[in-house]
Amino acid sequence: MKKLKAILCVVLVISLITCVFSHNTVSAAGNAAVIDVDGAGEYKPISGNLFGIFFEDINFAADGGLSSNLIRNNSFEQKLAWAPDYDCRMTGWEISSGEAFLLTDEPMSETNPNYLHANTDCVVKNYGYPDTDMTNGIYLEKGVGYDFSFYARSSRKCAISASFINEKEKDVASVSFDIEGGFKKYSTVIKPSQTAYTILQLSVPQGVDVDFFMLVSHNSFGYGDEMWKNSTLRADLVQALKELNPAFMRFPGGCLVEGAYDWDYAYNWKKTIGPLEDREQIPNIWGYNQSLAVGFYEYFCLCDYLDAEPLPIVHAGLMCQGRGDWKYDIDSPEMEQHIQDIMDLIEYANGSTDTYWGAIRAENGHPEPFNMKYLGVGNENWMENYWDRFDVIYNAIKREHPEITVISSAGTSADGPEHDYAWELVNEKYKDTIVDEHYYVPTWWPYVMEDKYDSYSRDGAKVFVGEYAVHRSGGEQITKNNLQVAVDEAVHMINLVRNGDIVEMACYAPLFAREGYTQWAPNLIWFNSNEVVRTPSYYVQQLYMNNTGTGVLNSTLSGMTDDVFQVVSINPETKQIYVNVVNSSGESKNVNINLNGFSKLDPIAEQRYIGSGLFNLANRFGILNGVVSPRYQKVTVINNKISQSIPPHSLSIFCISYDGENTYAGIGSDTGYKMGSIFENIILELVANFVIWFTATDLWHAIDEFIKSQQQ
Repeated sequence: MKKLKAILCVVLVISLITCVFSHNTVSAAGNAAVIDVDGAGEYKPISGNLFGIFFEDINFAADGGLSSNLIRNNSFEQKLAWAPDYDCRMTGWEISSGEAFLLTDEPMSETNPNYLHANTDCVVKNYGYPDTDMTNGIYLEKGVGYDFSFYARSSRKCAISASFINEKEKDVASVSFDIEGGFKKYSTVIKPSQTAYTILQLSVPQGVDVDFFMLVSHNSFGYGDEMWKNSTLRADLVQALKELNPAFMRFPGGCLVEGAYDWDYAYNWKKTIGPLEDREQIPNIWGYNQSLAVGFYEYFCLCDYLDAEPLPIVHAGLMCQGRGDWKYDIDSPEMEQHIQDIMDLIEYANGSTDTYWGAIRAENGHPEPFNMKYLGVGNENWMENYWDRFDVIYNAIKREHPEITVISSAGTSADGPEHDYAWELVNEKYKDTIVDEHYYVPTWWPYVMEDKYDSYSRDGAKVFVGEYAVHRSGGEQITKNNLQVAVDEAVHMINLVRNGDIVEMACYAPLFAREGYTQWAPNLIWFNSNEVVRTPSYYVQQLYMNNTGTGVLNSTLSGMTDDVFQVVSINPETKQIYVNVVNSSGESKNVNINLNGFSKLDPIAEQRYIGSGLFNLANRFGILNGVVSPRYQKVTVINNKISQSIPPHSLSIFCISYDGENTYAGIGSDTGYKMGSIFENIILELVANFVIWFTATDLWHAIDEFIKSQQQ
């Protein structure tokens, strides 16, 4: 067996050396792609809000995700929108001994009337949000403080004990409460003795009622801040958003805004502010409940922290058209109330504290206005049913608030009759709006549609790409976010930058996904109880968000242009030039960048890039988290020219300063990225080429069969 392994190693080494020599021969013989930049000519403006984010509570993005509460279904209000008679109110809970059942008479909250009544002494468990292949889903960290609270009622004096039990059925934290009288809040701080995945185990005496459980880490974002007094957020997810540096945030949906099946399930912003106990929990259309602990107030405050323009979406008097035909009559009291709710939302966001809703905003914790400039009406809506209602809402907004830019909908795809009808009508009647286009596309689409916005009229409405992503077939859910689709998206984003005068905004979708709780893939950011995975698509978005100028320079591509895409932008205020280059091929490409028309370029520039010959690489949980991540290299600018190699399957952005800014002098980079090298790129490409070549050989198939036989 040892002799066989030695022979296999020798064969692999010889094969790799052969691959090296053949690769070097090809590279040496190849020519370069040439990018000629016209720095002396005029530049076309780019929207200052071009790249942002879109948050929708899908894939447990809010409850079980951004919300800091670790207790699932904390108020026994779980319901399915499409099956309201199906009783799933105990989702996340278990009565492990004794007898208990749900009641609604004389509740703690009329808004959320369900509570648990112990008919006998009983043990009740909450499992939180277990990660894949786990039972315990409440992740606690040793020594960290957690606020634990609930409401209880008892006609006699008794005690409720609460323990957090690890996978070995040992307590890591426990506490007891003396209970007596009507419903009131009981709270304490626990500090786990060890880091563990736990369940909450309650011992509830006979006759006691319990409701509305909360477990919030002192490390959660906003904890202890008066602005976040009602609800806080999961800190590592907020950090991932902060590091993107988005220009805007669209929220809270998506299809979620409209609801389906029952108007009670449509999103009503007024029910998502103030104390959590008063926020009416409702099912969403993705198959689980919304506690609304992340509501409109929290979205606005998050935008404040991210320095991102808030872009809320309201429904257009239509529930999700893709799921049915539910709508308000245009002149109905329901439509009138909906329009009033929209006017009140604008007052809540922008009104002074002397106004009714401005005063409520201040009471919630934010006296200063949120300065909302954009408001979306509808989501993926189409034809007359939508546009008749849009017209009424649009005119109502413009009468009272002409300063608000209204965003309309172009349906569910990037083209077709609904899309074309929308644009024709908008450019006839609503030129001051922005049109929201959505498209989820296959891997070939960005290449055949790279000129999509070149022909759009510059005299009409602007474009908002409110949802987009490249979807590939095959793979596990998380590996659908591999390097290939990220590079494909980078090609499309070159189109968006080049047309940044007509494309006002664009955002990838969806934003978040909790592992094991998904209704959609791919997604930009994956997470579980204690880990966050930034996908290759995340890093492509990050590179564009932080390295795009305010104007597009004229540039041309010549030479070896196959599989090379480019756009060049400039920021005259900060004296920065950004040359974006995508190499969608499986080989490194040499690129010559001629920066014509600039009198004083700084001698050191920076190449910020993400890529690898292994186009199927994807970041995963564990040791493979971050295997695909950006690098930087210092490059020299000689006689207004950069000559550099760009990796296969990659996005590179060359950042050049001028007029003595010397932004990129020194060894380090302010990006936080690791320094890469040409040698690293070559090694990765060689390994990739070797893997592709070797796994197609008869020898590999023989080895594979041998390994399988040894495992049987």
